[in-house]
Parts: sequence; C-alpha cells; structure tokens
Amino acid sequence: MAGTGFDINELNRVVRDYAYIELELAARDRRRTPAERMISKLMTWVAIVGLIVLGFAVAALVGGRASGGVIALVYVACILGAFSVLYFYLQWRSLPYRQADRTVSAFSIMATIFAVGLIIAILAANMDNSLWWLMMIPAVALLAVSIGTIVGHHRFRSETKPPKVDLDHLSPENEQVLLESRHRALLRLRARRVVSYADFETFDKAPLQSVRNGGV
Repeated sequence: MAGTGFDINELNRVVRDYAYIELELAARDRRRTPAERMISKLMTWVAIVGLIVLGFAVAALVGGRASGGVIALVYVACILGAFSVLYFYLQWRSLPYRQADRTVSAFSIMATIFAVGLIIAILAANMDNSLWWLMMIPAVALLAVSIGTIVGHHRFRSETKPPKVDLDHLSPENEQVLLESRHRALLRLRARRVVSYADFETFDKAPLQSVRNGGV
C-alpha cells in the first residue's frame, strides 16, 4: 500500500522464517484423532466455564454468603481453571520451537486475576476460620498454577531460529498452510489500518516466493 509503504515481501519474509513452526503445528493437527480434536475444543469451554463459575463464587462472597454451595463452587471453579490452564500450557510446552501463545497467555492471566479476586473476597468475607481455610486452599493453588504458567510461558520460549523451509519443494497442502498463515496476518494488519481494504485482496493473492524475487 503506497500510503503506508507496506511491502508484502516483508510479510512473506516473516512467513518464511516461521514456516517450519506453522507446518509442524499443521502436521500435529493432522495427526490428531477426532477424539483429541474434540478434547482440545472442550478444554476451551472448560476454561471459560471455570472462569464464569469463579465469577459467581466471588460475587456470592462479596454478597456476604459463604454457604456449602459457595464452597463447592470455589472448588469446582479452581479445579477447572487449574486443569485447563495446565492443559494448554503442557500442549504448548511440548512444541519444539515455542513462540508466544495467545491461548496460554489469555487463560493464565485471566485465571490469575480471578484467583486474586477470589482471595480478596475470601479475606473480606465474614466467616468461620474453618470455612476460611477451606476456601483459601483452592484459591491459592489456582493462583500458584496460573502464575507458574505465566512465568513458564515467558521462560521457555525458544530463542533458536527454526530451520528454513524450501518453498520450491512444498506440497500444495503445506503451501496452503503458509498462505492461510499469511492471510491471518493480513487480516490483523488490515484491522490495524496498516493494509487498506483496497489492497488486501492483491496482497492476499501474491505468491509466497515474492520475498525471494524481492532480492532475498
């Protein structure tokens, strides 16, 4: 786009640099059984439900209610939250070249916020010591898991550049994987007004090899 000086060759360069990671993720996804794909989707909903239940538990405590039902809500929410955060983190941790993952980051940060809110609500609630300990244990455990995940997500990112991929020897299926990756990047750039709607389709149809034709 002339107005911003955007060069599709630069985006192609990024796609090429991270092509190995994209192709590895696609290959892993193809190797998944239907049951494994269903579990992955289910875990997203488990995490969302866990956060919603945590919100209800915090609201109940703020409202001054610390009944057996609220305690059950706290335990269910903390278990679901910790389990889902660990699931996504361990999936990410098993990758050979680990980049920042939005799912891991988002769920771990949200779990941390809700855990802190829950702990504050427990401290502020008027309840017996026995109930206080019963509520505090799962909340602190969830906080430890979520903070540990945030630290691990930053600590164990790969610094090594992945191997280069020869674009001339890609199968049509793998080439489509890279084109879809670039398409998603272009959508984000369009949303940020780096790429105009008028130029989007032209850039989206450009060949990946244009990065090399540009002199790389």
